[in-house]
Amino acid sequence: FVQICAACCHRMGDARGDVREMALMASVLVINNNPGSLPGSYTQQLIARVQEAGLQTYEVRTVDALNSLASQLAELTANGANAPSRVGLIISCGSPVELTEPVDLRAQVCKTTAAMLLFPDAPVVGICYGMQLLALLYGGSLKEQRDTAHKGVWAEMRKTAGVTSRLLHGMPPRFSQKASNYIFVEQMPHHFTVTAVDSANRIMAMEHVRDHVYGIQWHPEVIGDQVGRSLVDRIFTLVGQPRGCSEGGGFLPVVKLRSVCLSADADKEVSSLHEVDLELRKVVKELVESAGKKAAVELGKVLAGKRKELMTSLRRFQSDPFGSDGDLSSACACARQELREVAAAWLNNPAPAG
Repeated sequence: FVQICAACCHRMGDARGDVREMALMASVLVINNNPGSLPGSYTQQLIARVQEAGLQTYEVRTVDALNSLASQLAELTANGANAPSRVGLIISCGSPVELTEPVDLRAQVCKTTAAMLLFPDAPVVGICYGMQLLALLYGGSLKEQRDTAHKGVWAEMRKTAGVTSRLLHGMPPRFSQKASNYIFVEQMPHHFTVTAVDSANRIMAMEHVRDHVYGIQWHPEVIGDQVGRSLVDRIFTLVGQPRGCSEGGGFLPVVKLRSVCLSADADKEVSSLHEVDLELRKVVKELVESAGKKAAVELGKVLAGKRKELMTSLRRFQSDPFGSDGDLSSACACARQELREVAAAWLNNPAPAG
C-alpha cells in the first residue's frame, strides 16, 4: 500500500503524473506501522498536519510498497527529475489498535530500517510506536508497563534538566501532551540522549547526539495547545535538511522571507504555520471573489500555486529551525502582500495558469 496525500489521495499505480510532479519537491514519507496495515487514527491526524503545512506526503504501510516508491522515484530521477531522492523527512509512526493487545515490535522495525537505507539523507522522527522502533533499531531495549500505561490521556512531560535539545529548544520545562502507550524505552541506544520524561521519570523523548534522528513518545499531531502546534511546526522545518548535523549538532541554516512589508495588516498576529495557511487561504478567496467570474478560475489556479510556494518558504522562516523567536506574523504579512501583488500583476496581463 502506497498512498500519496495532496489535495486528495491516490494509489501509486494510478497517478504517475502526480508522482512526477511531487518528485520535484521535498516530501514527507510517513511510515504507517499500525497492525494489519490499518490507517490508524493518530497516523491520519499526522498526515492532516503535514497537509496543513503545504507539504506533499507519501504514506507506506508495507516494505514492498516502500521499495516500489523508491524505485519509481529513482526512475523519475534517471529521466531528468531534479534530485535523486526527494523524500525530505521520514516520520515513522503508528500504535497498537488496543492498548491491551500485544504488539510484535521487532516485526515492524524492518520498514523503518528500509526507509532509512533507501533515503539515507532524510532526517527521521519516530512518534509513539515509531520512537520504540527507532530505539530497537539503534540497539536500545524496551519494557512493558501495562498497569501504569498512558491510556490516551493528556500527560505531563518534563524536559530533562541540563540537557540541550535541538527539537525541544524553547519549550517550557513542563507541558502536557496526548500520550497512548504501555511500552517504554528502558535502555537508551548508544549516541542518543534523553530529552524528556513523564511524571514517573520514564523516557518520553530522545534524540541522536549528532544526527537529525528524534523520538517522541507522545502525539504532537493531536493539537491541544500551542506547545503541540509549535512542536509539529518544528518537525516540519527538518524537511529537506541533511540527516547528519554539522559538527557538534548545531542548529540548521534556514531560508528567510524578506521581513519588511508595507501591508496594512502587518500587525495581525499569528503563532503557527497552520494559522498562516488559513490567513493566506482567506486572502486567495478574497482576491478571487473580487476578480469577477470570468477571471476567477485562472486567477484561482495562479494564486493557489503561489500560496503553496510561500508556505514552503515559511516553513523555514524562523531564525533557527528549532527556536521560537522568528517573527512569523511579519512573514505572514509579507506573504499576504505578495499574493496581492501577484494577483494585481496577473489581472493587468491575464494568462492561463501554467
